[in-house]
Amino acid sequence: MEAIGDITASAEVSQLPVHGEEFDTRIQGGILVSNLDLIYRQIRRLWDLGRRFGRFLLGAFHGYPIVCVRSGVSPHDVFF
Repeated sequence: MEAIGDITASAEVSQLPVHGEEFDTRIQGGILVSNLDLIYRQIRRLWDLGRRFGRFLLGAFHGYPIVCVRSGVSPHDVFF
């Protein structure tokens, strides 16, 4: 857990106690936020993959890849 090292280092630099209940609370909060951030990033990644797959399916149904249309190539220039 990267959060533990970061919180410990910032507590030592700030001359805050690195033992006890207050420190443990800070560690728990840091780990919680780190995990929530990880979950959020994974959801965003899946959402983006879903959008890309949706574009691919849309292009497959219409007979040409949407990616070519976005890159400036006309759908009629793409041959299969």
